[in-house]
Amino acid sequence: MNTRKRNRMCTAMVLAIALAGCGEQQAESEKVLDADRAPDSVEDRLPSESSPSATNEAPAGPSDSRLGPALDAPENYYGVYASPERPARAWFIAEAKRPAYAERAPEVPPGHLMLGAMFGDVAPWQMKTVSETEFEQARLTPGQEEPTVIEFRLGADGRAEAFRFTGGMLAADTWLERTGDLPDGW
Repeated sequence: MNTRKRNRMCTAMVLAIALAGCGEQQAESEKVLDADRAPDSVEDRLPSESSPSATNEAPAGPSDSRLGPALDAPENYYGVYASPERPARAWFIAEAKRPAYAERAPEVPPGHLMLGAMFGDVAPWQMKTVSETEFEQARLTPGQEEPTVIEFRLGADGRAEAFRFTGGMLAADTWLERTGDLPDGW
């Protein structure tokens, strides 16, 4: 076989392998996009009265909400939290919003929280309301076996004073104290 013919065959094989890989990547991308698609009806977007356990699946219907019941006063939790030993590793609690990268996902109804790191460039997690003081990560990332779970300590006025990670890979007994309000425009 001459060199020119061999080069064409090699190029064709490389192209075939690349196209096959793109097809797998596209299928994986479509799975991710399908998870963030808007529900078919308004009822699918409303929070439920109950608090079903977390799953990797999309909501099954109007009685099954991915975010749990809405809080009456979510602003009581908003703020910046850090450990006194590691003040530069602060976390924030803010109003849950639809991720900027998921423009086809439904808007998040009011009354829900999101958790994020002030020290890293990582997308924040929407938190599912389990109780007045316990919240868990609403959607698991690929390869994650259990949700991140947080527990708040509330003051006499009902405002959050601190939280700690009680489940997931970040679980620890260290309380992260509220160090201040969210930055302007947060």
